[in-house]
Amino acid sequence: MAFESGADFESSVKAAYAALMAATKAAGRLPSDLSFHRTLDETLDTHLAATSTRTLRLANALWTPVTNPPGRKLGGIDDVAQQHEQGAWAAAPGFSRVVGSIDTLLERIDVGLDEVLRRPAHAQRQHAVGAQTKIPATGAVRKAQGSVGKPQLAFDDAVDNSSAPFAWRIKEKPHALVPLQHVVGAGDAMDSHLASLGVGFEMPHPYAHEIENQPVAAQLYEQREPREPKPWDDTPFEFVDQPEALDRMMRLVRGASEVAIDLEHHSYRSYQGFTCLVQLSTRTHDFVIDALTLRSHLHVLNEITADPSVVKVLHGAESDVLWLQRDFGVYLVGLFDTYHASHVLNMPHHSLAHLLRTYCSFEADKKHQLADWRVRPLPADMMAYARSDTHFLLYVFDRMRNELVERGRRLVGCDVGTPGEAYFGQLNLGEGHSVVQAPGDAMDVVVRRSRQTALRRYVKEAYDADHGLGANGWSSVLRKWRQHALDSYGLAVFRALHRWRDACARAEDESPAFVMPTHMLFAVAERAPKDVATLLAACRPNAPPLVRLHAVEIVALVKQAEEAAKKREEEFGALVGEAHREAVGGNEAAAPTHIRFDQQDEEEEEDEREDVLTEEVLAGARALVAPVSGLFGNVQHTEHVSNAARRAQEIRRTLVLTVAMPVE
Repeated sequence: MAFESGADFESSVKAAYAALMAATKAAGRLPSDLSFHRTLDETLDTHLAATSTRTLRLANALWTPVTNPPGRKLGGIDDVAQQHEQGAWAAAPGFSRVVGSIDTLLERIDVGLDEVLRRPAHAQRQHAVGAQTKIPATGAVRKAQGSVGKPQLAFDDAVDNSSAPFAWRIKEKPHALVPLQHVVGAGDAMDSHLASLGVGFEMPHPYAHEIENQPVAAQLYEQREPREPKPWDDTPFEFVDQPEALDRMMRLVRGASEVAIDLEHHSYRSYQGFTCLVQLSTRTHDFVIDALTLRSHLHVLNEITADPSVVKVLHGAESDVLWLQRDFGVYLVGLFDTYHASHVLNMPHHSLAHLLRTYCSFEADKKHQLADWRVRPLPADMMAYARSDTHFLLYVFDRMRNELVERGRRLVGCDVGTPGEAYFGQLNLGEGHSVVQAPGDAMDVVVRRSRQTALRRYVKEAYDADHGLGANGWSSVLRKWRQHALDSYGLAVFRALHRWRDACARAEDESPAFVMPTHMLFAVAERAPKDVATLLAACRPNAPPLVRLHAVEIVALVKQAEEAAKKREEEFGALVGEAHREAVGGNEAAAPTHIRFDQQDEEEEEDEREDVLTEEVLAGARALVAPVSGLFGNVQHTEHVSNAARRAQEIRRTLVLTVAMPVE
């Protein structure tokens, strides 16, 4: 589909979204006994049948091009969902295939947006708390991410994508109970000494003692009159992108008893990712800080964030605390995470959008959630979106704090965790906490969980070539993309490509998805291209730039992986044959064609022939075994067998064909 202007694209997206929402709401209103109603009304049955056929046709048109193999279609609802006799629905075998196809589509959309255009920046949002105010908008069309450049090249600190442990960025420790130099592992001298010995270790959390032991702000346990945020246009706002502006902001923020904080992050054109914006709001001011320009200056935020008397209000801070540590050496002491509060209050949804809707009657426009926050200068609508994430958050905090305190007092002695009880569900204190024991129980749970979030440490993920462990390891990818069935050679190629992709991403400071999207990784592993043309053809719709750049290297890597797999298979076959000959003592006639280990062979029960393996064979076998039972069939079990026979039997019980070993 071609668009004459950004407005055409904008209107098409809005129309598609509106249609999707309407369809979703309509489906939600359908009765659970729809099949019964169809038997009563022939017109309804005919209409639903036609709608189902059209929906299936549209669904197949959407994801058939990206299925594996291409062109594989869904036959009906039974392919993706099955209804039990009790009426409950469960995923059918084809469900994972549909999920994988949708993942592939989303990955292609991401690549397409990177190469073509960003959506136009038309936006209008209104605030329902206080006077309704329009947020500024711009009609500019933003181009692809590739036109933004790589701001990390201008960072004062060099990017380190190695597997070496993460080193602290913090040099000073405001509001310390334990001085920085007394924390284990602190100090450049210690780091240098350990590095000279070739020793690396994960450094401890520098503020762990303070987070666990500093007193909690008293206001958390007090009901106070909620303070509505000032109207949008009446709230002083500043975009902080110079050291002087940062100093001015710090002077204005000092003395605040609570601040709201949020971050905007980018990860597609960086291996570890980096923070682009820090949003900070007080009761009177809103700030958006350019974290790209002021990256090396933002450690001063610890004067506020590490002060236990200042409540730091964030929503869903698990990633934020890690990004603050990694990029600025900033830590949170006295965190109040509204996400945890929403769980303790047993709210039906836990997103920030739901909290804004509940407490502020404000519908958050999340179209910029996946925006490219590296863009400079920031368009007005993106600036407004970033600012709005913290503008309302302190009012949300007021309302949630009061609810936690009020319910805690009112429900002392009540059972809130047992179904059927009068107060069931009014608080969710977690497993094992059914009865409210004290007025502060609810707030105590939020404080404890917020502390656990603040205690998270940023740890760099090392690449595990052997076992594929870790969030981005090859084993994790295989489990997620289960619809791709690889044989032993395909698995060997997949592991080699996955390792190359990670190494290339680290060296170029790109995300693995930018280097080679996962659906392409599987496509190349399945086709095992022998030449550059076949490789590029496997990378539908377009080969990424780094794949084109390293095409010859990738083809050679595929060949090397296949040859290594074939060699290991041959070595394994020879090892099994030698072990077999040793076991039967040269008497081939006495050896069964297929050996089994999970049952006794009664016909040869009286044969007490000893199995003998040489130490050389045993040593070779140990390097290739993995615990598996019943792979090779029967073996004789006798009461009187030698130690060598037992060892031979154990080796044969645990042998497994393992040809997809790491490529050196």
